[in-house]
Amino acid sequence: SVAWLKAAAESFFSFISLSLRPSSRPQGANDQISRVNDYYIIITIEENSKYIELSCQKNHKLPERLAESIHLFLVHCLELDALFRDELKKTKIYEKTELLHELMDQEQVLKTMLESLRSVFPFLTYCLFLSYDEDQYINLPAIELDVQSEST
Repeated sequence: SVAWLKAAAESFFSFISLSLRPSSRPQGANDQISRVNDYYIIITIEENSKYIELSCQKNHKLPERLAESIHLFLVHCLELDALFRDELKKTKIYEKTELLHELMDQEQVLKTMLESLRSVFPFLTYCLFLSYDEDQYINLPAIELDVQSEST
């Protein structure tokens, strides 16, 4: 989105230069617009630890609300990216749940489900609670769930 934004801004305003800089952003600048002078503005976006330099030629001033518009656009892009990633995770989980109902090989379904969960949420540890005791699941992280017990 930044490459497109750079091309669009520089084609509409030929006197403007827009550049993205990694990590070494100014101290104390988080998700804000810092107007250095009429010709130079720094836009920081907290989520991606990068900042954007917006500058123009000395004989032109930066348009009044351009920096704010760019900042809002980038924040909106980051929000859309987060929503897209969340939807992608939900879709993967739904597909694996659908597979659970379609496949006959229960062990393969359980293995696929564990792999899917580990790929979507790699920071968690998983263990299956099965309601019957069968030796065929000995290679899976499973614990027998006794439905007859009152403590369950």
